[in-house]
Amino acid sequence: MSRAFSAPATIVRPPAVAIATVLMVILAVANIALIVIPGASDDIPMLALIGGLILGIVALPASVGLWRCRRWGMIATVVISVLNFVSSVPGIALGSSAFAIVSSVILTVVSAVTIMLALARDARASYV
Repeated sequence: MSRAFSAPATIVRPPAVAIATVLMVILAVANIALIVIPGASDDIPMLALIGGLILGIVALPASVGLWRCRRWGMIATVVISVLNFVSSVPGIALGSSAFAIVSSVILTVVSAVTIMLALARDARASYV
């Protein structure tokens, strides 16, 4: 029987990958929600909102790849999380309101944790 028609092997998903996937989806939804919810983004610069929207949209397929333990999903997750981290850090110091500062802190922490979980030793061993 050829390999193309055989059943796929079962994926053993480490807890780090599952948690990183959930955090990635939360980041994607938060980035998209900031521009969709009226009044939530009045004090956030438009460039940051558009960048967050793009990262949020791209993060959804990346989180599917991460969930399926694909190497491209891990790489995309790390790149998107690094971009989220780098774009959120200025909001901590330069935020114009408490909402902007708190959301920047949350996005920064969640991005950093997502990177650490996606690159954990047991997670790296599971990527195909």
